[in-house]
Amino acid sequence: MRVLEQFEAGEAAAPGGQAVRLRLLATPSRIRQRTARANASIRTMDDAQQGAAPAAAEPADYTYRKKKDTRWWEVRDSAGELACLTVYQRGAREVVRRLAA
Repeated sequence: MRVLEQFEAGEAAAPGGQAVRLRLLATPSRIRQRTARANASIRTMDDAQQGAAPAAAEPADYTYRKKKDTRWWEVRDSAGELACLTVYQRGAREVVRRLAA
């Protein structure tokens, strides 16, 4: 319990037994300010917009492959259209993962 009291007071003991002053990165007042700003930017839908949502399109399957004789990787949808180009295979995998989510 003593350590918690020291932390709340902003003081703690260093390994050598010396007192150290701690600074909180997110004080309660900062958290309240950020929350107020975030809530102020939230907009709600009008009554006209709240109708039935349109039917979701069938998710497209995305694939990636290396372009011939280059270092580029292309991501294509199920229709064969180019979605993006990446330099690394890892980036292409991540794009496919995010588009599929």
